[in-house]
Amino acid sequence: MARIELELTAIVLYDSEFSCEDYKIVAFVADWSNFEQVNKAAEKAFNDHMANSEKLCIGGYSDIFVNKEKIGAAMFKNPDTDPELLDQAAELFGLEEGTLH
Repeated sequence: MARIELELTAIVLYDSEFSCEDYKIVAFVADWSNFEQVNKAAEKAFNDHMANSEKLCIGGYSDIFVNKEKIGAAMFKNPDTDPELLDQAAELFGLEEGTLH
């Protein structure tokens, strides 16, 4: 198994306040050069983080590393979040020009 590391910045809502939080998450794949495996492992890590967070995780961004070398990046959003909250967070953090996936 190959180890991948995700450096995640999550936009969270807690007590009616938005903030960004940074996390390092480790995941494992059979072959780190297989983009589909890396993507599935990253998605599972994001989903597990959102499901287990005490705060409402709206979305975020992650760089993906293998052996301290960046091999990719991913943006994500919580599909269960009210679209109005996504718009508020995008405006607050200056993300209106970009797209959260």
